[in-house]
Amino acid sequence: MPTPTDYTQKQAIGAADADARYARLTGDNALKGVQTVVSSTRYAVAFAALNPTAFDGTNNNPSPSVELGAGSLSARLYTQGITEATSQLALVFNGSSIGQTVITFGVDGSLTTSGKGAVAFTSQLPTAGALSGGYYKKIPISGGGFLLTQMFLVTVSNTSRVSFPLAYSTAPASPQLSLASNNDVDLASSSVDAAGFTVTVVSSGSFLISVYVEGIVQA
Repeated sequence: MPTPTDYTQKQAIGAADADARYARLTGDNALKGVQTVVSSTRYAVAFAALNPTAFDGTNNNPSPSVELGAGSLSARLYTQGITEATSQLALVFNGSSIGQTVITFGVDGSLTTSGKGAVAFTSQLPTAGALSGGYYKKIPISGGGFLLTQMFLVTVSNTSRVSFPLAYSTAPASPQLSLASNNDVDLASSSVDAAGFTVTVVSSGSFLISVYVEGIVQA
């Protein structure tokens, strides 16, 4: 059967010509040139694999992937994870000089790289600043949350209730109290909760004291 000369016309086409011109539904196609996909739905191209596995450092697992190449550098994008809660997106770079680098995006918003480790977001970075009568420091801790340290000055008398400038998620450790003046007076704290504490002053009158306290906050 002769090769068609005008593909806009109704002409018979042989198997060899058809195989060279059209993509096979069973796969193993080698498409050349720029491919344009037009779709009226949200998805122009969709990939799926049965029982996808996590990226294991090779390019042979059954995770759905898309590969882009430029010279000796290739970049593959894998979806991985059996359940929605454990799913990840892995961007895998391979190059003759750089070796392999993997960037993993978690469904919880986490980002991890094989070369640099976990990425810290702005909300996870240590912070510090001024507050009424003092300062605070907030440092992220493993497992979630932050260690919040506060130091501030406040004037008290016996049985005064002192509020923390920044409240804690749960009751912190007992505050460390000291006089900010040269008076010789005993101090103690009690009834400590997430919002503050009661101070005992073994003397009459009012005194300026320094408060140092550490505890946990979730944000």
